[in-house]
Amino acid sequence: MGSTPPLILALLLAISVPTLNGCLPSVADETATSYRHKVQAYPIKLAPHYQVPRQFVGLVSNNQEARVGFELAGKIASIEVNEGDRVKAGDLLAQLDTQLLKINRQELQAQLNEIDAEMLLIDSNLKRVEALVPKGYASTQSLEELHTQRNALAARRTRLQASLSANQSRLDKAQLLAPFDAIVNKRMISEGEVVAAGLATFELLQQGTLEVKVGVPVRLLELLAQKQPTLRVGEQTFTATLLTQGGQVDPVSRTVQLRYALPADASVVNGQLAYLQLKETIEKQGCWIPLTALTDGIRGMWNVYLLVTDDHQVYRLEKRDVAVLYANETHAFVSGAVTDQDLIVAAGLHRLAPGQNVELTAQVTETAQ
Repeated sequence: MGSTPPLILALLLAISVPTLNGCLPSVADETATSYRHKVQAYPIKLAPHYQVPRQFVGLVSNNQEARVGFELAGKIASIEVNEGDRVKAGDLLAQLDTQLLKINRQELQAQLNEIDAEMLLIDSNLKRVEALVPKGYASTQSLEELHTQRNALAARRTRLQASLSANQSRLDKAQLLAPFDAIVNKRMISEGEVVAAGLATFELLQQGTLEVKVGVPVRLLELLAQKQPTLRVGEQTFTATLLTQGGQVDPVSRTVQLRYALPADASVVNGQLAYLQLKETIEKQGCWIPLTALTDGIRGMWNVYLLVTDDHQVYRLEKRDVAVLYANETHAFVSGAVTDQDLIVAAGLHRLAPGQNVELTAQVTETAQ
């Protein structure tokens, strides 16, 4: 039997391969036409406005803070309190050395006693001379001289009494007293130290109800007057009670300072950070959607994929432009080419393309407010 020529074998193979392929089922075409990507739908619910949480940082502070010191210069003789001590109004904080003042007071008192003795003598002489003048045994001139001497002594006595009062005032000012109920925050002196007049020696923080000072923009003052915000200090939250509103805009922060009272039982510390919290309503129509429903657009816009259908089984994707007005950690409030009750793809947009046919697996209904 002779061998088949190579040319004839090649022709037979070229004819048989297309014939065999035509007899097999087209698996790839069948798969391509039957598979549709499954997505979750998110319903659009239009709203006339949205709320934006605002938070402003302030400080807890005492009603009064004072840096007190002596009105007179002198040497510190004793210190009665230390940092952290609680004092009442009028309590002694520190005292100056008053030895020289006491010596001066003794000298003034001695001079006053001397004048009193001289005045006593003059008074006795006046009685005798006044009795002798009518009888002609004493001249009127002697009587007038005694009256003049007595007046001069009276003037000297008045001057000495003023000097004693000034000395007593200096003795009083040598004692530094607490001006109000307070906590000693700082002590800046030591015993034996010589201090100048007016030098701050203690820093006092008034005891009692604390307050919060916080700056807010002018545009929110009307909103704060209508709504009662909350104050958060650490893990504690309080209802904010407005005490006063500043009358001037801060030139640096461009805010107006507000003072809020804290409850008497608030466990807070002077200087602690406080957060004023409120919600501002923005009158702008739009809707809340998950962040996962957004994809990048062009010219600063964002896109969502709208689900369009005729038979409610197979959906076609259409790209719609939206603008993000506000966003939080999970959702965004957007406005754009969507209407109420529209369905959009909730997530997985990176695997989809406009014009693609898809099927629904579920409908996501949660919204952010």
